[in-house]
Amino acid sequence: MNHADGAHTDNPVPRTVSNLLVHVLGTHVDHVHDIVTRLEMEIDNIELHIDKGGHFMRKLLLDGRRFPKMHLDLQRLLQVVSHGEQVFPRVKERCASKSWFATEDIAALEDLIGRLRRLKENLGFITNRVTTLQASLDSWQSEQINKSLYYLSFLSIVFLPLSIVTGGKFSMLVIIVGFPIIRLFPVHG
Repeated sequence: MNHADGAHTDNPVPRTVSNLLVHVLGTHVDHVHDIVTRLEMEIDNIELHIDKGGHFMRKLLLDGRRFPKMHLDLQRLLQVVSHGEQVFPRVKERCASKSWFATEDIAALEDLIGRLRRLKENLGFITNRVTTLQASLDSWQSEQINKSLYYLSFLSIVFLPLSIVTGGKFSMLVIIVGFPIIRLFPVHG
């Protein structure tokens, strides 16, 4: 990549130390912004698949443990952004007092601080979306478990009287005759 061509007019080659510092910090913020954008797109994609995929997709997401990993990634990213939000104003204060630091670069640093604050807000929204998705999947899983338990209880209602009737004959003989039926009807395993 040749910066001297002027091919990248939106990101010019730094000419001074202050330009270089703003360029490095801006590249950092751009990288964090790209990560946040990818996370937003991934969550949009997951929501779309959940809406379209139904049972299979929900089961796959629950089994894959994707959301706990995403929460961990979001916490790490929030730490990075919070650290930048604390450090960038200090850098701006210290550099503003230096004679070699240009005033337009101070304005650029203020812009970067504003971008970091907006990124932090976006990360908060993304965290809420992930939490909501996880809660909806947990609710769906609870519904599935309740449905299975309902079917099992229905089956036990049907088959419990049968087991009492079939098991009850032998126990009634024990009570009437007075000796264990096990000796009369040996069970071979």
